[in-house]
Amino acid sequence: TCGTEDVSEQKQAEVAARLQPYLEPNLRGVHAEAMAVATINVDVYFHVIQKADGTGAVPQQQITDQIAFMNTAFAPNVAFTLIGKTSLSSSPCQKF
Repeated sequence: TCGTEDVSEQKQAEVAARLQPYLEPNLRGVHAEAMAVATINVDVYFHVIQKADGTGAVPQQQITDQIAFMNTAFAPNVAFTLIGKTSLSSSPCQKF
């Protein structure tokens, strides 16, 4: 794993409750209407760190599938566009 810890359902609920005020529409009138139809475009760069022997490499299809998943999950308000991918191979003396 990359060091990402599992988050309990309780912690997820706490974070969601804290974020909720920011998700509520605060604009009124013309600005609110514009925001309601606007799509936020997010440029995405994937940086893949793998071992020198290729262990940990991420296939292009997996990245493409992840962008598609995010676009489905956040539609219609947010659209993700894959701009680039970099890969870094680590030597045995490097620790990640």
